[in-house]
Amino acid sequence: MLITKFNKMIKSKILLILLAFIIVLAFVAVPVATQLMKNKNPGGGGAEGELNGDDISKGEFLRARYYELRLRRDTSLTPEEDAYLRNRVWMRLAALKQAKAIGITVANDEIAAYLQRDQAFLVAGNFNSDKYRDILMRMRIAESDYEDYMRQELLLRKLIDVLASTFWVPHNEASDRAGSLMDYFIAEYIHMSLSNTVTKVKVSDADIKEYYETNKEYFKTEKKINVRYIQFPVDEHIDAIEITSEAVEDYYAFNIDDYTTTDTNNVSVPTPLKEVKDGIAHQLKLKKALNDAAVKASDLVSAMVPGRYSDRKGASMEQAAQTFKMKVQTSEFFAASESVQGIDADLMFNRIAFSLDPDDDEGYFSDAIFGESNIYVIATQDTIEPAIPEFDEIKNRIIPAVKQELEIKKFYEKAASTRDTLIKGLDDGKKLKDLAKRMKLKVETTKPFNVYEGSISNDIAYADTLIPTVMKLNGDELSDVVDTEDGILLVRIVERTPADALSIMAMKPQVLAMIERYRTSLVYDDWLNANLASAGLVDHIARLREELGPLDDDKENDAEPETQN
Repeated sequence: MLITKFNKMIKSKILLILLAFIIVLAFVAVPVATQLMKNKNPGGGGAEGELNGDDISKGEFLRARYYELRLRRDTSLTPEEDAYLRNRVWMRLAALKQAKAIGITVANDEIAAYLQRDQAFLVAGNFNSDKYRDILMRMRIAESDYEDYMRQELLLRKLIDVLASTFWVPHNEASDRAGSLMDYFIAEYIHMSLSNTVTKVKVSDADIKEYYETNKEYFKTEKKINVRYIQFPVDEHIDAIEITSEAVEDYYAFNIDDYTTTDTNNVSVPTPLKEVKDGIAHQLKLKKALNDAAVKASDLVSAMVPGRYSDRKGASMEQAAQTFKMKVQTSEFFAASESVQGIDADLMFNRIAFSLDPDDDEGYFSDAIFGESNIYVIATQDTIEPAIPEFDEIKNRIIPAVKQELEIKKFYEKAASTRDTLIKGLDDGKKLKDLAKRMKLKVETTKPFNVYEGSISNDIAYADTLIPTVMKLNGDELSDVVDTEDGILLVRIVERTPADALSIMAMKPQVLAMIERYRTSLVYDDWLNANLASAGLVDHIARLREELGPLDDDKENDAEPETQN
């Protein structure tokens, strides 16, 4: 919900994870049909619901929904996602009401100051109003909407600050956690890789059969279809098209931003027209040729459409093709996510193909589909339903996977056995290097490091695995088997030197801020739920859906808010 600016001192993903670990926690950081509203008319006047006994209009709810989606309109949500979002919108509205009730406000100057600091709108370090308007225009966001959204976000941020002011973190707790970041360690570790540890394994028929039975669903094939199609090549039209110099000049002027670069002095410099006119002319020719081919394809489609107000039957694809002197071809079988051999259209071709209905006189064929250099009209053909292949069909294909699984299993068994042997030797007073040497393993020793410095430098091998592991170890115990990208580690602390008071003091404010942010985020989510409960929410639409079930014409996900323009 909130736009937050994280502490810039935390530059490393590793350090962020470690700080969260040190704190022993992790960051967590509509309308319905008008007829239905007329029938039920809940809340009077088509209100979406009530908070604290006050009606919340549909427009107010949709605006809050738009803001909760971070100014995104085009969404496709599952029913579960939509229900979650709807609850978050009500939380937002209830929180804004509560903020207003306790006197929290956001002045226009605060919004202006925030916008002037936003890097997206800066040119040469200064706020640029033209860039601001241009970005919003490209994103199809009204200035009034964006500034109202920022007002709400700043208001909610102030509300969080109020909650944060109720926390107190003991300074000794922050000192302890800062110390764990700044203590210096020397560690030793053994790295084992699959390629250097496991010898070849034998794969039996029983192993293959067991793998197949356990992973049957993994081998299930996708639904596949093939289609009949008629192809309208753009090349047949492009040679006959002439583009005037005026058309090229108009296109260049209207799209001048596409032909403008910024020099080293941050000055916009347009590319001269003479350097790009040939490319523009070709682009305009291609566009016109595509349109001409699409018109021809549409004429063919019209011949296939049955008469809506007569008994006329539409022509079959073959009949229409013969009339237009075109050829009907048949594609290979393809899945919804596969490119189709010989077709230069994108996955829209697949989506349309899979949406066709062979039993519908008007739905078994498509309208014109645009490709890169062809227009297509397609019709249904055959379907291969999803199925799990028989064992004998795929036995040879799955042998490599079975072999890899057995090798990995054997590798981890070997790693666990090695760890047990090393621990026994260490308990008997032997040195890790001596034990490892007998087992033909190599021990690496790190240079002194602390968690903070080690996390933001590249001086320590396997830092992203080794450092979190060191933080969990007590004394000189040997770690559990820890995964890396190319094998496993066994880690042991050789030496730990407590941080000096000055280092702890320098890190302490950062740790205090992190603890407060984390605890505030937890409490804020709980507060949102409690605040919504105390607001006495009455959700008319949710109640109607529960009573009547989902509506076919419910378009809440695609609804756009009323603008303030």
